[in-house]
Amino acid sequence: MRLFLTALCAATLTSGIASAEVHIVNQQGFGFVPQNITVSPGDTVRWIRNSGTHDVTNGLPCNEFNDPIFQTLPLNSSNPVAEWQVPDAVYGEVPYFCSIASHCESGMFGSITVVPAKGVTIHEVEQQGITFEPASVFALPGDVIRWNWNNGGHSVTSGNNQTCTEDNKYFNLLLDDQHQSVLWVVPDDIEAGILPYFCIYHCEGGHIGDVIIAIQGDLNNDGIVDGADLTLCLGCWGKPCADISGDLTTDGQDLSIILGNWSVDIP
Repeated sequence: MRLFLTALCAATLTSGIASAEVHIVNQQGFGFVPQNITVSPGDTVRWIRNSGTHDVTNGLPCNEFNDPIFQTLPLNSSNPVAEWQVPDAVYGEVPYFCSIASHCESGMFGSITVVPAKGVTIHEVEQQGITFEPASVFALPGDVIRWNWNNGGHSVTSGNNQTCTEDNKYFNLLLDDQHQSVLWVVPDDIEAGILPYFCIYHCEGGHIGDVIIAIQGDLNNDGIVDGADLTLCLGCWGKPCADISGDLTTDGQDLSIILGNWSVDIP
């Protein structure tokens, strides 16, 4: 079945996106400096010890989450550096603290705000009651889907939303008052098609959605790469109007993408 897509021209993940960065957080006494940082998926957070015995524990000060996004990282004389690479599926806010003795109560906590990398396309999905709005979004590899919480306790879980079965592959994160946004970077190697997802708590009640993975090179939005897209590409040659590769001009790279996806149809 062909599905009509929403984007006329779409860039790849490399289009204007900054390289992954390393963010340094220093332990100083009973504090993390800087206390609050902003990162993007793919970045690395590196905590550096200066003295004492500490750790980095995911949770609201001073309580560890039951299902932490990362396991507690030691920060002591044997492990003077701790690192965490921000995954493709992650919460928008990642609070942490030191769980050693009463260090947290002394102010040893911090937070990581996760935002999409600069230049990516962001698709916002709102949780409203037991619905996701919009229920279906169109996205390309490299795009970011961001689900936003409004009320209640929910999850964003990839898998079969008719049988409410997890696929244990792409994402399975909470969406509640402690986790008010979830981000997912669409993988580069994902196949075109429909990726269903659901809320594990309300799936049977219809709390489901779909991410429709578009096809690179489908310039006319008809769900297939064919001669019509080739005509558009050639008509924009040397101009940005049919740029797919992200170099701001329509050229041989874009032609190669179209030919490489020739006759690919969304199932």
